[in-house]
Amino acid sequence: MKKLFIGIAAVFLILIVAICALPFLVPASTYGNVAETRLEAMLGRDVTLESDPKVTIFPRLGARIDNVEIANAEGFDDPYFAKAGSLSIAVKWLPLFSRKVEIASLRFADAEVLLQQKSATENNWTFAPSETPPAPEDGSETPSGDPAFDAIIPRAELTNARIVFRDYVAGQVYEAKDINLTARLEGLEAPVGLDLDLILNEEPLSLKLEASSLLGLTRDEEVQAELEFSSDMAKASFNGTLRNAETPVIAGTFSSDLSDLPGLMSFLNIEAEQDLSIVGDVTARGRVEGAVDALTLSDLDVSQQSNAMRSTYAGSVVLAEQPVLDGQATFRSSRLQPIIDALGIELEQSLDPVGSVDVSASLAGTPESIRGTNVVLSQSGQDLKSTFNGSFSLNDGAPAVSGTLTANSDNLRRLLSAMDIDLSDYQQNAFKRLVADIALTQTGSRTNATINSFEFDDVDVTGTLGIDLSRDVPNINADLAIPKLDLSPYLTSASGKSQASSPSESWSEEPIDLSALRLVNGDVKLAIADLTDGRGSVQDLRVSGTLSNGRFNGTLNTSAPEGGRSGTPSLIAPLYNGNLTTNIAVADVPNGPNTLRIDANGSGIAAAELIRFFTGMNVLRGVGALDADVRMSGESLADFVRGMNGTYSADVAEGAILGINLPQLLRAASDWRTALTSGNLPSALSPSQETDFSSLTLNGNISNGVANIDTFQMNAPFVRASATGTVDLFNRTLDIRITPRAVNTSSAQGNEGLNGFGIPLKISGSWTSVSGSLDMEFISNLARQQAGNLIQNELSDRLGGDADGILGAVLGGSRTPPTPSATTTPATEETAEEPEEPEEETSPEDAARSLLRDFITNRNRED
Repeated sequence: MKKLFIGIAAVFLILIVAICALPFLVPASTYGNVAETRLEAMLGRDVTLESDPKVTIFPRLGARIDNVEIANAEGFDDPYFAKAGSLSIAVKWLPLFSRKVEIASLRFADAEVLLQQKSATENNWTFAPSETPPAPEDGSETPSGDPAFDAIIPRAELTNARIVFRDYVAGQVYEAKDINLTARLEGLEAPVGLDLDLILNEEPLSLKLEASSLLGLTRDEEVQAELEFSSDMAKASFNGTLRNAETPVIAGTFSSDLSDLPGLMSFLNIEAEQDLSIVGDVTARGRVEGAVDALTLSDLDVSQQSNAMRSTYAGSVVLAEQPVLDGQATFRSSRLQPIIDALGIELEQSLDPVGSVDVSASLAGTPESIRGTNVVLSQSGQDLKSTFNGSFSLNDGAPAVSGTLTANSDNLRRLLSAMDIDLSDYQQNAFKRLVADIALTQTGSRTNATINSFEFDDVDVTGTLGIDLSRDVPNINADLAIPKLDLSPYLTSASGKSQASSPSESWSEEPIDLSALRLVNGDVKLAIADLTDGRGSVQDLRVSGTLSNGRFNGTLNTSAPEGGRSGTPSLIAPLYNGNLTTNIAVADVPNGPNTLRIDANGSGIAAAELIRFFTGMNVLRGVGALDADVRMSGESLADFVRGMNGTYSADVAEGAILGINLPQLLRAASDWRTALTSGNLPSALSPSQETDFSSLTLNGNISNGVANIDTFQMNAPFVRASATGTVDLFNRTLDIRITPRAVNTSSAQGNEGLNGFGIPLKISGSWTSVSGSLDMEFISNLARQQAGNLIQNELSDRLGGDADGILGAVLGGSRTPPTPSATTTPATEETAEEPEEPEEETSPEDAARSLLRDFITNRNRED
C-alpha cells in the first residue's frame, strides 16, 4: 500500500512537472504572434509587441508582455493611441484541469492612452474591428464563445498610468496621471469593487466603489452600492441602493464636505462672475431617494461657514425642475459688505456701518412661490438697530409681508456719513434720529403698513400706507398725517434759516429728474398741520391726488381753523382765514420736456407773502383773494420759469405797499419845480417807507416768463394809484409805471399832482437793486402837449396867422401833441397867465421860443 501511494504521488508529481514544463515547450514567439493577431483583429489597429511574452509559473501561471503599443487612428497626430510598459496576465491553476481558463488577474503598468476628439463625430477611440476570424475547421467554438473560457477578471490593476484627452471641439485638455486602479470582480452576478487614485488636471482625486452585482448595475434592478469620493476640494459618500431604470433611481444616505468651491468650479471649467470664496466650507448630511430628475433630500442638515457669514438649513428639499423647500433656515453675517462685493453687486454706499445681521425662518415652497413663517430678523450696528418679527411670502415674484418692524437710530447722520452718503448740503441738525414702529398686514396682494410711530428728526408721521407689488409698477395707497414738517434742514447747508428767497439767486439750470413719478402708481392723501422750509410756512395743508404712469394729478387744499387765525400772518401762512385750493398736474415725459400746470383759487390768503416767498422781494402786505392758472414745461427750474404762461388776478384788502410813502410824495408836490429840474424824487422812497391801502386789485397775464400788469388799482383814504408795467420772472427784473394822486378823504374828489395828473413814477431795475424816479418820458409828453396848447394860443393872440405853422417850425416840423392815455387824463386843465409884452419887436420864432422857455421855467405859472 505504501508503494501504491508513493506511485500515485510520483504520477502527480510528473504531471505537475509536465504542466509546468508545457508552457516552456512552446516557443514564446508563438504566444506573441497569436496575441498580436488577436488584438489587431479586435481593434482594427496595428499592435506591436516589442518583446516576446514571458511565461511565469509562480505564484500564478501566466505571461508578461513588455512594451505593448497600439497604433493611432488614421488622420490623428499622436504617434500611437496607447502603449504600456508591461502587460501581465495570470490564470488559475485548478480550472485548467477541467479544461477551463479562468483569468486570475490582469495588470497594466506604466500605461499611456492619448485620446483626441476632432469633431462631434470624429475621435480616435472608436475602433473598427477586422473581419471576424473564420471558425476552426474542426467545428469547435471560438474562445469567446467557449463555455470553457471564463472572461471574468477577478482582479485588474492599472499602475502608474497616464491618460490625456484633447477636446478640440470644446477647446479643453484634460490630463490624468499617476493613475492607480484596482478592480475586483468575482463574477457578473458577484460583488464588484473599484479603488482609484489619480491626479486629474493637477488635482489629486480618490474614488472607491462597492456594488453587489456588476450586471445589476446595467439592468433595471436594485443594487446595493457604497461610494466614496475624496479630493482636496470636496469629499462625498453614499451608502444605499441604485437602480438603472430608464430614469435612474437611488435611495440611501449621503454626506458631502465642500471646502474649496472656487477650486471645484475651476476644475469643472465652470466660470462664475461671483467670488465664490465667500462661501467657505459647506457640509451636508441626509437621506436621498427618488428618480435622479426629482430627488428628495430628507433629514437634511446643511451648514455653511466662512469669515463673512454662517448659514444653516434643516429639513427637506425636492430637487425637481422647481426645487421645493420645507425646513428651518438661519443666516448670520457680521459684515454684509464683503458679501455684496463677492457677489459683484455695485453699490455707491458702504454697508459696513449696518453691522451684523441675523435671520431665522421656517421656509416652505419653491424659490418663486415661497412662504416664510416665524421670521425673526435683527440688525445691529453702532448707529442703527432694527428688528422684524412676522412672516413673508413670494407668489410668482410678488412679495407679501406681515409682522412688526421697529428701527432706532440716535445718530443717523453718523450712520449715513459712514455709508459714504454726502450730507454736506444739509444742515448739521438734519438726519439726527430715527424711531419707527410699524405694523404690517396683508390683504390680498396688498401689504398695509399701520404707522404706530415714525419719528424722523423732528418729523412725526402717523397713518397708513398700502403697497401692492404684484403689478408691473407697484401700486400704493397712502393716508398720512404730519403735525409739523420743517424742510429747511434738508434744503440748505446754511447755519441759519433763510427767511426769503434771495433775489440775487439765478434759476437753476440743473435738470429736474421727475422719473420717480414712474416708480409707483396709486392714490395719495397727506395732511400736514404746518409745512415750512424756513422761508415761509403753509398751515393746515391737505394733499390728495393720483399717480399714474409718470403723471400726478392732485389737489392741494388748505383752510384756516374755524374762526380764523389771530394776529398778523407770518411768513406765507398762507391763510389768515378762508381757504386755498390748488389743482396740480405734473408729468414726467420720456424724451421730452416735463410739464407742470397749477390752477390756484382761494380767499383769505396772505397773498402778499407769496411774492416774497417766490421772489425774495418784500413789497406787499395784506390778506386777499387769489386766482391763477399757470402752465410751464422744461427740463429744469430755469426752463419752467422761462416758459411760464398763464393768467393771474388778486384782490388784497387792508394792506400796505412797502418801500414807498405815496402820501408823503404827494405832499411834497409844491416843490415840483425842483423835482422837474433835478429829475429826483422827494425822500419818500426807501425800505422803511410804506403806503397803507384799503384795497388793491391787480390782474394780468404771464407770457414766456414775463408777468404783465394789465390792471393795478389801489384805494387809500388819501391816495388813489394805478400802474402798468412788467415783471420779468426769469431775468429777475421789473419795469413798472405807477401814477398816484391825492384825493379828498371824504369825497374822494380833488387832486394834486402835475397839472391835474397823478405823480408819474417809474420803478425799475433788478430785484436786488430797485430804483425809483420821476417818469420823465411821461412828463415830457405831457409838457409837449401843454406847451403846444399854450404856445398856439399865445401866437394866435399876439401874432395871428398860421400859428400851427410857426409852432411846427419852432419845434422842428408840424407835430400833433400826444394825447395822454385814459389813465393819465387830467381832472382839470391849467391855463397860463398872460405873458409880459416884449420891450422890442421880435420875430414869431423868437416869440415862440420865449413862450416855451417861460412854460418850462414856470416864471408865469401859478403853483
